[in-house]
Amino acid sequence: MRKCKKYFQSAYCDIVFVDATYKLNDFRMPLYVIMIEDSLGQSEVAAICLLNSEERPVLQRLMKCFQKHNPDFSGIKVVMADKDIVERDVFKEAFPDASLLICKFHVLRTFNREITTEKMGISSAQRYVALEIIQKLVHSTSEEDYKANLKLIQTTCPRQILNYIETNWHEIRNEWILGLNYFEGSLMNTTNNGIESFN
Repeated sequence: MRKCKKYFQSAYCDIVFVDATYKLNDFRMPLYVIMIEDSLGQSEVAAICLLNSEERPVLQRLMKCFQKHNPDFSGIKVVMADKDIVERDVFKEAFPDASLLICKFHVLRTFNREITTEKMGISSAQRYVALEIIQKLVHSTSEEDYKANLKLIQTTCPRQILNYIETNWHEIRNEWILGLNYFEGSLMNTTNNGIESFN
């Protein structure tokens, strides 16, 4: 822990990546990895923790422990994670001055998992078209571009796809649309793949 603390205090205080994996033990207990990165793209693991659940009190305890051992945590500008609702709320509480970003890989994977023929009651062709436009939506370069791509979904895709986006994604678009302040403080990172490869 001392070595990780030294790295965090000396050079790594801008962006923190958080991810969990479940494939390392027979009980499927989540292993949380918190990784930090400097402006040269060098990363270090700041914390590893095996949790008995992902319930709010457990994650809050993890964040308190991280803050205790890393007193410079207030310098964190960006936290990148996935879209899990409990996680997001806990991170916002722990780092109120930091921007919360959703890993682009997780964004696209979630759309791919949720927009299916079975869940949406759509054809394979409709799904293919929707996912193609959603790729454009994620890579929108401005609010105007985002609105134009959303309009394209409205006019091209079944209504339930637009409903899904408006209900689950529209209000938090600053956290996943690449052209909407996504790169401010993120050191040009769009994914948690560094942690994925570490896992």
